[in-house]
Amino acid sequence: ESTNKINMPSLLNRCLFMNEQILNRWEKRKLHTKQLLKETTLEILLEKGFTELTIQDIADRGDLSRGTFYLHFASLEEIVWMIVEESLDRATKEVLTSFHVWKRLFQFTQDHRLLLKVLFGEKGHPYFAKQIENYLVTIINKSIQDGSFKPDLAKGLPLEFSTQFVTGSLVRLIIWSLDKDYSADQLGQYYYEMLYREPMPESYR
Repeated sequence: ESTNKINMPSLLNRCLFMNEQILNRWEKRKLHTKQLLKETTLEILLEKGFTELTIQDIADRGDLSRGTFYLHFASLEEIVWMIVEESLDRATKEVLTSFHVWKRLFQFTQDHRLLLKVLFGEKGHPYFAKQIENYLVTIINKSIQDGSFKPDLAKGLPLEFSTQFVTGSLVRLIIWSLDKDYSADQLGQYYYEMLYREPMPESYR
């Protein structure tokens, strides 16, 4: 029997392994580039505001091409919203209790005050307020449905009405609080007491 016979299963396994290594390197490079784009966007956004942010600015500072940007994101709105959404996800992934979710959201507001002031200010865009509203609608709607949040609103109201009412007040308070000195604990407490019309239990403080 010839000693030069090729072991096809072994060769196939080596090819698959090499392809997997190449794919892993490509995936890592892709993730690294995407993260670089987000970090660069955030830097320029805080410096200039959204109205003066350009894809060319991002590409130049990241030492990338405009084409690279479009490989990862379709628009400036998309990349900025991803930055905000990822931060919101981290802030709200804890158990959604009637108080703690509000405290976390107000803490998120304070932790990202500079970013939110840019997005909601003169150099921002209404798109982001709408996106945050939609994000909060989803959270509040789920919390009311599963019973973890039971605001003291008029009985018998449609769920969608109650959700929109709570969301509207919350977004307005978030924007208002950006220029105030209240702590996240205070804002969470006040919001709880406004909704439930009773003092916050000591166990929540």
